[in-house]
Amino acid sequence: MLYAEDLAALCARDEAQLRNRLARPNGVVVALVPNIETIQWQHAREEFVSNELLGKKPLIKGALVTAGSDTVWCIWSRNFYNPNKDESKGNTLYILRLVVESDGLDDARDNKPEHIDAIAAVLRVAQEQASEWHMADVEAWNPQPRTVAAAVKLDPEVTIVHREEESIASLKWYGDDDESTVTWRENEKYGWC
Repeated sequence: MLYAEDLAALCARDEAQLRNRLARPNGVVVALVPNIETIQWQHAREEFVSNELLGKKPLIKGALVTAGSDTVWCIWSRNFYNPNKDESKGNTLYILRLVVESDGLDDARDNKPEHIDAIAAVLRVAQEQASEWHMADVEAWNPQPRTVAAAVKLDPEVTIVHREEESIASLKWYGDDDESTVTWRENEKYGWC
């Protein structure tokens, strides 16, 4: 389990790794930095709403497992949309950030079985937390193929939604390059503040 006090060090490592990857761009790359301040904002919102609705604040903020010499972790936030504290309809646990700290294998090509199993393990903890906090759904935005594979291991009927009308990332482009050459990196829920 991950608690608030565990997150600053993870976010610092994550941010450093992202900045390192972006220092060697291939074309135009856009990324929102997954820094601790952004994560804390998401958790402050979560804690305020849960305290108002339920009279308590969630302490568990994520999960971390090891996969051989690699580390897999994710941070989540609970969003309460149903004012009835006994009903889960509409409530969603969002995976804010899911990270595989490994040998630098490109995320989109990483299909190592041990990584998929580790991702499934952290997603299982997210499911348990969702159930405990009356969440109807667990959602991950812009999941890598390995995340989808892990989700399917947990639930073969998992739904993949390609958003085109709401809650989509956007960027007003003024550059000289064709906007189709812009690549979004780390486009996960944490950046939706």
